[in-house]
Parts: sequence; C-alpha cells; structure tokens
Amino acid sequence: MSTEPRVVYATLDSDAPVAVHVRPAWLPIVLVPGFMGSRLSDPRTGKLAWNPLGEPLGDSPGIFTVDTARLQQVASPLTPDETHRYDRRSKHDRWSHVRHWYNLVSDVYAPLVERLERLGAVGRVSERDLLPKIYCCGYDWRQDNARAAARLADVIEEALQETGARKVIVVAHGMGGLVARYYCSAFGGESKVHQLFLVGSPTLGAPSAYAQLRRGFYGIYARDIHRAIKEGDVEEIIEESADAASQVLTLAQTPGTVDLGRAAADAVGLLLLVFSLGAGHYLTRAESRYITRQLPSLYQLLPNGVFCARNRHWILFDPMATGHRPTGFMLLLPSVLDAVLAVVAAARGKEAPATLLMGADRAAAQWSKDLDKAREGGESVEVSGRALRNSMTVRELGDAIGEHVDKGEVGKAAWLLREVLDRCTRAFIDGRSSVALYSDIYTGLLDIVALRPLAAANLALAFQLDAALTVDHRPRAPVTPASLLKELFKDLFIRLEKAVLPAKEALDKQAMRDLEQEELDQHPPLAYMHPRSYSVYGVGVKGDGGAVLVPTSQLSRDDSNVVKVVYLHRPNPFGDSLCDGDGAVPQESAAPPDDWLSKPLVKRRAVAGCAELDLPKHPEVGAFIVEEIARSIEDFPRG
Repeated sequence: MSTEPRVVYATLDSDAPVAVHVRPAWLPIVLVPGFMGSRLSDPRTGKLAWNPLGEPLGDSPGIFTVDTARLQQVASPLTPDETHRYDRRSKHDRWSHVRHWYNLVSDVYAPLVERLERLGAVGRVSERDLLPKIYCCGYDWRQDNARAAARLADVIEEALQETGARKVIVVAHGMGGLVARYYCSAFGGESKVHQLFLVGSPTLGAPSAYAQLRRGFYGIYARDIHRAIKEGDVEEIIEESADAASQVLTLAQTPGTVDLGRAAADAVGLLLLVFSLGAGHYLTRAESRYITRQLPSLYQLLPNGVFCARNRHWILFDPMATGHRPTGFMLLLPSVLDAVLAVVAAARGKEAPATLLMGADRAAAQWSKDLDKAREGGESVEVSGRALRNSMTVRELGDAIGEHVDKGEVGKAAWLLREVLDRCTRAFIDGRSSVALYSDIYTGLLDIVALRPLAAANLALAFQLDAALTVDHRPRAPVTPASLLKELFKDLFIRLEKAVLPAKEALDKQAMRDLEQEELDQHPPLAYMHPRSYSVYGVGVKGDGGAVLVPTSQLSRDDSNVVKVVYLHRPNPFGDSLCDGDGAVPQESAAPPDDWLSKPLVKRRAVAGCAELDLPKHPEVGAFIVEEIARSIEDFPRG
C-alpha cells in the first residue's frame, strides 16, 4: 500500500483547481512475539545466537542457529536481531516498511504481519484514511519479562513519535501477552494502548511451564533410558518410561484436525531436538533441566496465583508420601505407591506388608538406610541428629496421641491430628498458594540443592511479576482507634494469649487459618486486564493440564533434600477442563471467565484445532483482529 501523500483538489474562487497535499494519518500497531519468538544476536560478537527457523529449516534470515552455550548465559543480555537480514533484494523490499521486522522469527509471524498491512484497505479504516504502520517488538525472551516490558515501552514511544498518534494497538502472542499486560499495569501504558489483542496468551500461566522446569524440555530422553537399562536402575527406567508414555498419550487425544506430524514431533520433543542440535549432542534430562531452570521468563509462565486459587488440585503430590516442608518435623508415612505395591505383591502370592503401618516402618527403615549410606559416603550429616529428633513414624505419632488422651489433654491430641492433616492437605494436595507450592522442596522447584539459589532467585522474579498482574479486591476494614491500637500492640496480645491459653493456642491458630482461607475463597484475587482486551485462542489440542508427582526414593535432612519423582502429566486427574486448549496453554488460562479478571474481555474467539505456535499463522486469527480493529476504528484517537 502506498504511503505517499494523497492529492486533494480544491476549487477556490479562481477557475483553476489547487492541489493540496494531505499527510496520511498513521495507525500504529505493535506486534509482541511470544516465548522464543524473537531472533537474538550477541551484541559483543554480532553473531546470531537464536535463529531456530533459519535455512534450511525455515525462511528466517540467516542459517539455523541455536547457540546452546550462549543462551545459558542469561546474565549477559542478547539483543533482538537487526543485522542479519535477507540477502535477496525482493525480500528486503517486501518488509522495508515494517519497523524492526528482523526481530521476529518470520515463519511464525509473516502471515499475521501481511494481514495487518492490508488493514488500510478495510472498510471503516479506509474511510478514515488511516494507514497501518507495524512495529515489531522483539525482546530477549530468556530474561525477566519486566525487562521485556521496558523494551516494549521504548518501541511504543518510538511508534507514537514517528506516527504522531496518541495511542497504539498492541497484538501480543503467547508470553508477549504477559509483557504487554505488565507494560499496561506497571509502566502506566494503559492510557497509551487503544486495544490489546491476546493471541494464545497464558493469562493465568501454563502447567507445561511447571513440567519443563521440573523435568526439562518435553521429550524422550534416549540417553537416560539407555544408561538406566545398562546400569539396571529400575527406578529410573520406571521414571523415564512413565514420562515418555504420558507424552505419547497426547497422540491418542489429538483430533484429526491437528497435524499429526507436529503432534508426533512434540511428543518426541521439538525443543529438546533443537537445543540438542545446538549443543552438538543429544541432551540428557539433567542437562535439559539445567537449561530450563536458568530462564527467568519460564518461571513467569508458571500457573499464577489466580490459577492456583481457582484450581487447587491442578497438581497432586502423593498425600501419604514421606516428608514435607523442611521447616517442621518430618512425618514418615507410607505412600500410596507403597500400598499399591503391597496389593500387587499380595495378588501375586508373595509376602507383602499386611497394613499401611508396616509400610510406614518400611519407609522409615529406607530413610535410615539412606542416612547410613550418606555417612559411609563421607557426606555432611552434622544436622542428621536434629532431623532424627524431629522425625516421627506413624507408630510414634500414635503413641504421642495416646499419651495426650491418657492425660486428658484432648486439645493437644486433636491439635496434633489437625496439624498432621493440615500439613498433608495444604502442603501436598492443596495448590491454592502458588508461593508455597513452588517454594516447597517436594512439589516445587527447590528440589535440586545445586540449583536451589538460582531457582529461588528466578521464583522471586516470578512472584514479583505475578503480584504486579494480580488485583486484590478484598474489602478493607476501616481504620478505627481501636483497630489501630490493636495493630500496634498485636505482638503483645499474641504473647498474652499464648501465656493464658496454651492448650487452645494451636486450635485457635488453625481456626484463624480457616477464616483467612474462607475470606480468600469469598474474595479471590483477580488477574489484571486492560479495559479493551480481546482474546483469540486455540481449542481442541490436548495439552498439559496438571501433574501427579509420585515419589520413588528420597534422602531427607534439614539442609538438603533429594527427591526422585515420576512426573505424570496428561490427562489431568480431575477432569479434562484444564487439558483442552492449544497444546501449550489451557483454554481456562488463555480466556478466563470475566469474573476472574479485573476487567472483562471485550470479545473472545476460539480457533478449533490450532496449536499455540500456529496461531499467528492461522487466517481466522488475523481475520478476527482486523475485524475488531475496523469495528472500533471510530474511537481511535487521531494525533
């Protein structure tokens, strides 16, 4: 479309018409790509570091490049690429009028950009004489999304200054939706964005992010399976086989409208293959997990506080498994897995534990053996005594409760039972608190001691972003002189209560927690949303809707915990609602109910059978965005 000034002929008093050149009015549209959607180069060397669809695998400028080693240096920023352009003149001319086009992985975003370019010829837009101008906002997708939002702020300012417009339209794909919403919420960008289009964006996060942080990129880890078979490591064989089977199960759930080749590639592990090509060898699970846990942005894709508050059972940890948070006493209980194995053994006529109590003793015995093995290996066990003092088997727990009952201390016995139940349900089964969930050493991401400081730092960034994108709408109690005094002397009151009512202390504490949770249930947090937001998302492609963590073995101490788990994802054990989506983002996250949002969505559009990576290329997505821009173009403020 020509951007030359239009020529308008005006007739004055003279007979000769006068030519008046009218400057075109611009309609700035900013396109924000998703996770891994920006081509990146190293500012120090000028070399490409991320170009996954370069020749011969795609049409992006330059050759295929995945510098696995450089990508892991997260502390050293990479820049959206502008230097490695097309060699062919025709390609340069095609995109010369789109700002920062070379930031993007072109194979994914070219169809959407082409559709947006033609917006100027659409009915109402044409009538208003507006010409679209596209600004592509690439960013270092490895980094904290707050940095990406700062990059978006710069691009939007550039667009406003160059076009003279007062507002922009933002089209954000995938993780780009988090970046755009953060810009609107924390950077004061809400007043500069006329419309926000979210394309398959994980507004509430995605369970697949948890899976890949916990276990590495999706895929079948042939090297690990081969080594486990060679060494006769039965537990690892079970782990890897279960993980592979749960991923291949996706194929059985895939509708015929989806490209089976793509689904098969996802099952084998597309990102695993890409990073393995970059590394020059097929990655092990430990190597893959080390890569994922270094990426702050991937932590920010975790199911957030709103998702967890609304879907308390999206993740399950065996509630009877040994161990819980290291800040309390260790409770050695038989696991559900112990019970299943016992039943299977009994069915085969083999000797098996007759009761779960014997299973608890077996778990305690195994824990003691692990400690002895650690001592023999020369590992530090200075705190093992404390761990033993804080440990309780089921039998010891029963004895303690019996003693309290014999002494008439029913309150203490009841407290102990309530405390145990509370720990099991809240720490393992109940995922309402995303902070507690991800910070736990068993269900969360602090399970590997060597990676714990890194994971803790990245989780802190994730919680900060989540807080900025969450609106707490609980009613605030009015401040009165009495409430102010109580707040000032709260610590003193608590100490007096403890001194006067020691037997009731624990029960009162539990009651207070119950009241707080009841209030949270009545007034749950809301996800921030721009007042004029639209969501277009994929449905019908089965994805990762939750997880079941089944522990296989562990070594527990006060200062370190190593837990091996079988991670079972797909399908979600509590139903199919969280599995349906675009294969990466559940529908419930991409288009949450309006009462979960600070502002309701203006409109939503579901695209059947379209995977997350293919959404920007789908004609229905571009058509929806163009249609909605044209529908509300009368409200767009001219410069």
